[in-house]
Amino acid sequence: MLSRKLKLLVLLLAVPVILFGCGTDKGKNLEMGEITYEIIKIPSAEFEKLYQGEFAGWYDENHKVEGLHSFTDGKERYLLLSAGEKPTGGYYLENLVILGREKEIEVKAKLHAPGKDEIVTMAFSYPHLLVRIAEDGRQLVFGGIEGNVEPKESDIRKDTGRFMGQIDSNSIEVKVSGVPEGISLRAFQLGDSIKEGFDKYGLEPGDEISFTYKTPGNGERPVIIELSKVNHSRL
Repeated sequence: MLSRKLKLLVLLLAVPVILFGCGTDKGKNLEMGEITYEIIKIPSAEFEKLYQGEFAGWYDENHKVEGLHSFTDGKERYLLLSAGEKPTGGYYLENLVILGREKEIEVKAKLHAPGKDEIVTMAFSYPHLLVRIAEDGRQLVFGGIEGNVEPKESDIRKDTGRFMGQIDSNSIEVKVSGVPEGISLRAFQLGDSIKEGFDKYGLEPGDEISFTYKTPGNGERPVIIELSKVNHSRL
């Protein structure tokens, strides 16, 4: 009888340990650093299989729109990275980098532009990449497209959102208001005047902010040049 009770006690003590171990393994399974991905060629047999129903509607709606777009199908996540409209053919995206961090995944690439003497199709084109990765629930961060020249050399815009934290001493993450949830988390570079006195803003993750930023004409991260907490006077 005593031996039986002892076995029962050991079993009860072991269960929490097993459960705890299962919980910690989930976090360890997150891919960090450069994430494994698969490029879906367009056109291809694989793309034709995918191109139906909701996926087809999502692709048609977004592949011409500059930025990062995502579509989740069970355990798989599809990323559509688009450089927007270009005046001719000969443009394509290269040097794709997908970086995994603890709470987010950053996606960035480089735009190849045709050379002056290169023969290209004289029609509008919309260079984009379709990529498949594992779905693990992390937020997406659009890191920009290097070399993606915008119509204007520089464009100044104003926006609001939630401050989510610092990436490093030069950059922060903001969940921009009015943007679809899957792509609302954006990386912004801090302008020199903002960076030097950033601590005085006293920002905590989740704080509502209003900010003015400049979008460079070379696909780099937008640069915040004015910043204030919502419902607070500008610092």
